[in-house]
Amino acid sequence: MRCLPRAVAGAGLLISLCVAGRAQQIPVFRASSRLVEFTVVVERGNSAAGSLTKGDFRVTDNGKPRTISVFEASAAARKRAAQPAPLPPGEFSNAPSYASERRRNLGVILLDCLNSTTRMAGDGLHPTFDAGGGCAEGKQGIARYFDRLGADDSVALWALDTRRLEVLSDFSTNKAQLLAGLRRFQPARNLEGLAPFPGSFASAGGSKFAALSSGFDLRVAYAQHLDDQAFTLAALRAIGNHLARVPGRVSLIWVTAAPCIPAREIAAALGNQRVAVYPVDARELITRGRILQGRDYGGPGPTNSPFKWWANCSQSTWQPPGQNDLNDIAARTGGVAFMNTNDLAAGIRQAVEDSAESYTLGFYVGSRSVDNKFHLLHVRLTLRGLRARYPSGYWATADTAARSGVDPMAVAIGSPVDAEGIPITARVAVFDGNRLIVSGAVGIGGLELSQRDGVRRGAVTIGLVGQNAAGVVVQRMSNPIRLRLTASQYAAALRNGLQFRQTFTPAAGVVTVRILAEEPATGNVGSLIIPLNRAH
Repeated sequence: MRCLPRAVAGAGLLISLCVAGRAQQIPVFRASSRLVEFTVVVERGNSAAGSLTKGDFRVTDNGKPRTISVFEASAAARKRAAQPAPLPPGEFSNAPSYASERRRNLGVILLDCLNSTTRMAGDGLHPTFDAGGGCAEGKQGIARYFDRLGADDSVALWALDTRRLEVLSDFSTNKAQLLAGLRRFQPARNLEGLAPFPGSFASAGGSKFAALSSGFDLRVAYAQHLDDQAFTLAALRAIGNHLARVPGRVSLIWVTAAPCIPAREIAAALGNQRVAVYPVDARELITRGRILQGRDYGGPGPTNSPFKWWANCSQSTWQPPGQNDLNDIAARTGGVAFMNTNDLAAGIRQAVEDSAESYTLGFYVGSRSVDNKFHLLHVRLTLRGLRARYPSGYWATADTAARSGVDPMAVAIGSPVDAEGIPITARVAVFDGNRLIVSGAVGIGGLELSQRDGVRRGAVTIGLVGQNAAGVVVQRMSNPIRLRLTASQYAAALRNGLQFRQTFTPAAGVVTVRILAEEPATGNVGSLIIPLNRAH
């Protein structure tokens, strides 16, 4: 194998650019331009509208017309990205493992038992709150949907619980497998004694709560909420990373109650404009009444502490708590919220079917448009009688990772599945007892590379992590790489990726090796999990 000179040398992993190897994905960044890509569902009446062309769409970005450079219907995307061939023995890849392209409806169901532990009752002026609702009802609604799984449905099932994001089933068309995964899941959180809102308040008189727990209990509840919020966003990032290269539009059906997280943060956490969120209110049918505004609530302690949390949850008059938030989440990502119904299965059914007919649109923006602000998108259709649904906008930020304050590597390490934002293939060979040689390639197609004087510049960090059976990191090594690629090196890297090779001796208790690749500027990340019992 003939290798070009190394673009960078590091103390850890051995990195090189080699001429022979496996093709990588098409680059999404060119020169100093950035691709903004999103999906659109077009409806005619109550049915999806198919057979549209690029000329049928007009796109504006903060009111400025944009030229549509990327256009693809979902059917064409599924055909183009057919299921990859089985890998040879000893080789691993983080390529997406969605079901066959013949399946038109692609959905991920997230059963959220972390934010679905509250019901509301009472007459509105005197509301009462109790724990235990939401998660059980959500589980039953999902089971009813699985009972009538469509022939064209390919669905993945995840569950979110206290300190746990669990994959109950990857994409599957098998009803029995999906139901078995759902029945196997038992929430770790004690739903009976939990008061997720401040104290265990019973009723309210006038504009103040009459029965509040002590200030200490209030602060404990507030701290718990912040912890749950951070974990929920990390879980959504892991899901977005895992779905990064699934073709076309994916419906994320979030069966939850009142997460009390701003919609903008949820959209930013997913980081994928092709994932549309369909919040399904797990509380089912709720009595609608006059709900007190968050600003009316009083209580012990400084005014700038726990009640700011409660005020963040939407408490609009005549609207059960949290439902405005669910509508905002759907609008921000291009989905639809389903609430106030005892037929959760029907909402899940519609959300999954929404992915069948969609269109991926994309346009390039120059560096001057990357202003670290939220940009509003508007899609107009040239044909009459059509209605479009799409994300409300995107963040035009050059440093996504820094802006979010989140370590993308930490999210990838804690995820139960591979992150697919950056392609990775690898082989593991054993020699001299338990010593391993880990080798493979990292694709550069999704990296943001600036171009000047014929040289493409960028950065990527490649690392190896050894984890024990509990997921605790026992060993870790990483190598930051600054890329300066000539035209020939860039062409070779697109074909074959960055080749790496590392000798690795697992420490006691290590059962999994995880290969990681991160683009520091954007937070784009790829990871590949290799269980050592499969590598030997």
